Order: sequence, then structure tokens, then C-alpha cells
Amino acid sequence: MKGIFVFFVLLLCLSFNYSLSETDNSDIVNDLLEQLGAADWATRLKAQKTLEEMGAEAEPALKEALQNPDQRIRGRAEFILKLIAIEKRAEFSVSLIKKFPNLYTDLAKSDAQGRFKYLQEATACLPAVVPTQSVGTQAGDAKGVEYKFKDIATDSDIVGLIGAVLLAEPQRSPALIGGEDINGLTQGQKESILAISTGAVRADIDAKKPAWCGWPQPLPATAPYLLVFLKDEQEYLRLAAGDAIGKLNNAAVIPEVIKLLDDPDSAARCSAADLLGKLGAKEAILKLMALLKGSSEPVVLSAVTALGRLEAKGAVSKLVKLVSHPSKNVRKAAVVVMGKLGMSPDVTSGKAGGKGVIEELTRSLNDEDVSVRKAAIEALVELDAKDSVPNLINLLTDRDGGVREQAVAALAKLGGKEIVNELLKLLSDKDSRVSKKAAEIIAARADKDVIPDILKLLDAKDEQTRVLAVNMLARMDARESISQVMTLLQDVEWTVRRAAIDALVKLEARQSIPELIKLLRDKDYNTRSAAAEGLVKLGGSKEAVKELIRLLDDKDYNMQVLVVEALGNMVYPDEGRSAKEAVPKLMEVLRDKANPLRYSAVTALSRMGVREIIPELNKMLKDQNVGVRQSAVAALGRLGAKESAPEIIKLLDDKQPFLRQAAAAAMGQLGYREAIPHLVKLLEDKNNYVAGWAAVALVELGAQSQVPDVVIPQIKSLAQTGAVSPDRSVGDEDSKKRVQAVLAHLKKSE
Repeated sequence: MKGIFVFFVLLLCLSFNYSLSETDNSDIVNDLLEQLGAADWATRLKAQKTLEEMGAEAEPALKEALQNPDQRIRGRAEFILKLIAIEKRAEFSVSLIKKFPNLYTDLAKSDAQGRFKYLQEATACLPAVVPTQSVGTQAGDAKGVEYKFKDIATDSDIVGLIGAVLLAEPQRSPALIGGEDINGLTQGQKESILAISTGAVRADIDAKKPAWCGWPQPLPATAPYLLVFLKDEQEYLRLAAGDAIGKLNNAAVIPEVIKLLDDPDSAARCSAADLLGKLGAKEAILKLMALLKGSSEPVVLSAVTALGRLEAKGAVSKLVKLVSHPSKNVRKAAVVVMGKLGMSPDVTSGKAGGKGVIEELTRSLNDEDVSVRKAAIEALVELDAKDSVPNLINLLTDRDGGVREQAVAALAKLGGKEIVNELLKLLSDKDSRVSKKAAEIIAARADKDVIPDILKLLDAKDEQTRVLAVNMLARMDARESISQVMTLLQDVEWTVRRAAIDALVKLEARQSIPELIKLLRDKDYNTRSAAAEGLVKLGGSKEAVKELIRLLDDKDYNMQVLVVEALGNMVYPDEGRSAKEAVPKLMEVLRDKANPLRYSAVTALSRMGVREIIPELNKMLKDQNVGVRQSAVAALGRLGAKESAPEIIKLLDDKQPFLRQAAAAAMGQLGYREAIPHLVKLLEDKNNYVAGWAAVALVELGAQSQVPDVVIPQIKSLAQTGAVSPDRSVGDEDSKKRVQAVLAHLKKSE
């Protein structure tokens, strides 16, 4: 464009009778500026073109012309200055100019809105796949979505367009109207610019028709242009701009950002300090330290945070002074950063600016603000300040439960045996978080010397303390306490009785079985349930089975279900599943079509390995009750009834996902390879459990090559949910083992 500059100037100068000597250039420019206001359109146009070609040489005079009383001169001077600025910023590619032949001129003529449209068009894109979640209104990419970009611009084109869009409009500062600022951009459009600069994608919600715009990779060269957003009136946009510039990591902007630390606008100083920390600008440390004194609270906070990010160890002596700052936020920030800068020589020597860092942090333990006290605790832990243990012990009586809890955690890391007695006192703390934390730490230390003290707590007045004491004894494997724990089986509170049962199971206290049998008739359902589970886990006994059989006639339906499940899971030591005495009773239930316990009986009998029920199960495959059919399918798979496979395979297409799930699981157990094509189809089932069990079965049938990686998460979810069992029974360890074996096999074959 400028290659024929001299030629055009010569022609125009000849036409206007000008001499081109260097000494006359100023006069030439001034005359050309005068002609910008000529009455003749052709004269005005020729003068404008000449000044455009002169470019930077005419720039000083053009700026002066912005004050000219003639509106036509002011307007054209403004346009030429815009054009010169745009040409300085970018040399657009042939492909972009081909798409927009008058791009330079159009950009100069347009306001910010018009310039943004070119950027939007050059960065337009569409999702290649439908996004699973909408893109947020703030700058950022839509994870998990692929996009198709138009191939009409280069990286430098986009950088140039962003520079053009953000070009300030000389002498214009209209009042804020409708969310627009002096650049004429809406907040949404600014967010789009940040997204494009960082290689993200965003929906421009400000457009009449929402348009997707973005760029496939970050553009570090846009960082200098984005600095303008650090002074935006909207705080969230300043923060977004700081994040964007930080991600671009263009060190070239650091000098300009440092200058902003002297800006009269405190918001700009805050933004600059935050950004310098993100950019790792260690050269700004001294300037940031200067902001710690005499600045407003937001500025001090930003400076403290930045110094922490920059690991400015030399700032410790300044930070120490801030622990007495009037603002609780500043005090907290200073304490946090002092903890992070713990490797500073000032800290390790215990001195900083004549004051002890540990001493100041210890003083902050008594700060009036809860968040400051918590921050001080954390800082002392980071500094491994063992000398602060006595002060931390004092915090165990703090008025705030969160502080007490954090003090307990800190003492666990810094204290020795001397803290145990203090922690024991907290077992009756009114805040359950504190008491549980204290109990957890005591138990984790497994100090047998403390067991006598814990045993005393079994007689505590409050229910919570008794529960915690029982739990601690179980975790510490204190088998010598079994007899005392058994006394709590008669506690007035069901929570304590439940805790005692759980503890006896962990302690493998089979001597407690007779007492657990008695609890099967407890008035409280939770207690009966815990007793039944405890009997199963402890291995049961013939007496327990007899009592469970009697309870099959209990009026409480929930209790009946519980008993059936317990009988199905009952295992005698060294004998395997042995509740055979219950088979006749369970068979009665099985044949009673009016009994809702039928499907629970099916599960129990199949777990007991009673193959005599197979004919009855085959009949139940046609039962009207979906739950019964599902249990029958799962039971046939469990019993290895391969002769039933041709009927079960039909259920792989059933409308009920529960039946498809059970049928898929059964195919693997029965080794029915004819089901492989059907199982492959089920991998795409909308129900994750169905797809997961289909994948499990395929692996068990030796067809793991047909299981795509995308299904593996569905297999993993089976082991993490309560619906792991094909028949929805709770605590199905056999099903969990199947899933875990399949996952191990897939991992091994990778």
C-alpha cells in the first residue's frame, strides 16, 4: 500500500503546485489539512489520500487538527489517524484481504461495534459435535466440545483485528449508555475478545443471533492490547483480563503493567498487582512492597497476594508489620503468605525486621477474627513451629468450633504425647466436628497407654462421647476391651448400640453372638438391622439361624426382608454358606405368589446354592412382577443354570432396564457365547447399569476386544454404587468381585 508513496505524493504535489523539499513538508501537510475542509469533494478526497499515504509523517499535524473548529477537517483527520494506527498494528494476509477487500478503510470508518463484526466473522466457528453443556457467559472454553473454524485468517490477522477493535477513538468520551464504554464494546464482546485471545470458544450472547467465536490456539501477541481491560469499570472483567493475560504469559507486557502500579485508579493498581504475580514478574517486587504502606485495603491485598506468588522472601519483614493492620482481610493475607514463605532466612532464624515471625503468627492466634486465627494456625503448621504447641492447646477452648477443629489437626502434626490428654477432653465437645477429629487423631496414634482413659468414657453421660469411645477402641483393635464394649449392647440409645455392634464386628468378637441374637428382637428397627448384619459378618451360628427363621414370621415387613437377606448371606466359619435349616421355610415363601418376599427369597436361596429351585425359577421368568423376574434371572445366573440361557437371552431386549441389566449379567455367569452380538448392542444402552453389565459379561465371555474404552467408566461406576447387584440387592460382594476382576483383566491387557 505504501510502495508507491513517493509516486502518489509527486503526482498530488504537482497537481497542487507543491514543492517536495524537506523544509516545505510541514507547509505541505498544513495545506493538505486545509483542503480537507474544501467545498469541492474531489479536492477533499485527494488531500485525504495524500495524507493517508504520508502516514506517520503527517501524524503530529493530524492530531493538532483534531482541535480545528472546522468539523469536516476534524472528522477526516480523525479517520486518517485511525487508518494510520490500524496500518501500524497489522499487515493483514492476502486471504483476509481477499475476503474483505476494503478492510483497512472499513476498519477506520467503523466504530468499535463495526470493527468487532470483522473480528467475529474472522473467528466464527461451529461446534463439530453438540455440546453437552452450554458455554458460560464469561471468557473460557467449552470443555469436551470440538469446533470447526473458518480458514480465512492467520494468527497475525486475528492479533491485528483485536488491536483494531480496541483502538481508542480520539477525543470521544461519551457517557456510559446501555452497557457501552468509550470503545463502544459491550461487556459480552469484551469477554469474547478475551476468549479468542486465549484460544477459547464462547457464544456471543449480545448478538441478535448468538454466534460462536474463538480461535484454536492462544495468541500471546494480543496481551499488550488486553491491558486496556485492566482499567475496565467491571471488576469481574478486570479479573478475567488478568487471568487471560496471565495465561498468555507474554513477558513483553510486564514493563507496562509495572507502570500501572502508579496509576491513580486503585482498581487499575489492584489488577496490575494481581497480574504481575501471575506473570512471575520478580522485577516488580520492590514496587509491590512499596504498595504495602499507605495504600487502600484492596491494593494492599493484591500486593500481598502477588508477593506470595513471586516467593518474595525479602518481603517477610514488611509482611510482619501487617499482622496488626486494621483490616482483617489484610491481616489474614499477610499471615497466609508468611506461612508460604517459610523457607526465608528471616523466618528460619526467627527474626524479621527485629521481630520474630513465629512470635507474630502466635500473636495472631488470638486475633478477633476467626479467619485470621485459622490462617495463623495453618501458617504455624507450614513453618513446623513446634514451639507454638502450648498456644495451640489454648485454642482448644476457642469460642469457634472451626478454630478448635483446626487446632486439633495442627496439634496432631506438631505435638507429641502431651496432647492426648487434651484431645480426650474434646470428645464431649459440643461441636461434633471437633470431637470426631479428636477421636480420629487419638485412634490413629494407636497408643495403647490411652485405652484405660477411653474405657472410662464408655460411661460418659452424653451419647456422642460413648459412640466415639467405642469407635476408637475398634479402630485401635483393642480386643481387651470386648467385654466392656458388650455392655453397651444394652445402652438406652440405639446409636450407641449400633456403634457397639459395629465395634464388636471389627474386633471379631464371636463371643458376642448370643447377645446379638437377643437384639434381633429389640424394639428398635435400627438395632435389629445392625444385629442381623453383625451376625452375618461375624460368621453366624446355628442358634442365630434358628432365631432368624423364627423372625420370618415377624409382623414388620422390613424385618422380614432383613431376615431373608441375612439368611442368604449367612456363613459359618470354615463351612461356607450353611443356613440350610432355613431352606424349607424359604421355599414356602418362594411358592407363595402372594408373598412380596418372593424375590428376596430367590436371592437368598441362590446365594445358598440351592439348585433345587431352578425349575421354580424358570416359571418365575414369566411372573407379572418385574422384581420377581429380575431376581429369578440373577438367581439362575448365580446358580450356573445354563439350560435356562435360551429363555434369559430374550430378556436382553426387554423394555425394563432392570431386566436387561440382570439378563446381561447372567450371560457372563452362564458362559453363553451366543449372547455376544446382543451384548455388543447393549453397550450403547441409555442405561449405564445395562451397558456396564453388558461390558462385564463380554469380558467374561472372552470378547473384551469388543468393549470400547468409553464403556470402562460405566463398569467402574458399578462398583461405586449401591445398584452394583443385577437384582438390586444391597451389599452384594459377589457382584463387586466380578466387576473388580473384569477391571483388573482390562487393565492387564492394556
